[in-house]
Amino acid sequence: MSESLASVLVSRKASIELERVNTNTTSIELAQSQTQQASTLDIPKEVDTLIDNKLYRNKFRYLIKQGYLSQLLELAAIARQKDAPSRWFAVATAKANWQATLKFLSELRRVRQTAAEVLRRINVPTDSIKAVYKACWKLRDTVARHAVTASEIGRDPFRLFCWLCYSSAGTAAGGQASYRTADNTA
Repeated sequence: MSESLASVLVSRKASIELERVNTNTTSIELAQSQTQQASTLDIPKEVDTLIDNKLYRNKFRYLIKQGYLSQLLELAAIARQKDAPSRWFAVATAKANWQATLKFLSELRRVRQTAAEVLRRINVPTDSIKAVYKACWKLRDTVARHAVTASEIGRDPFRLFCWLCYSSAGTAAGGQASYRTADNTA
């Protein structure tokens, strides 16, 4: 009987040790590498590389949950063209500036749409495309009217377009555009 009791105790002790080992290997806590990987999965790489202080990842996760993923990706693309991309991105996505940033992005979309319409109407040299975008930012909706006018009546539509934009920009600045001629040297 003592042998059977001893064998029962040994087998019971072995099963307890086996359970103890199993519970330690199936911990609910994740390893450090798993938590880092899980936390960066929901933030796109383009955005994550622009975040200098990784403690702000929760802010970007919140913005993504709110539905601003496309805006963040658009800002990341714009930031790549800046001198200090991560600094510009941080300022643009700051909590205090977020509404202004959303307004900027909507204005940018409108300007791109207007510029595409102008480029469709008149033939613009490739080195002068920035001038069209500048006119779209400055003059808003009148640029489309100038493009229509230039395409209908101008021998050189782009040159007429530039002149119309320049003259209306001078008028919009608070007076009549002044031009220097040989007679008017003052």
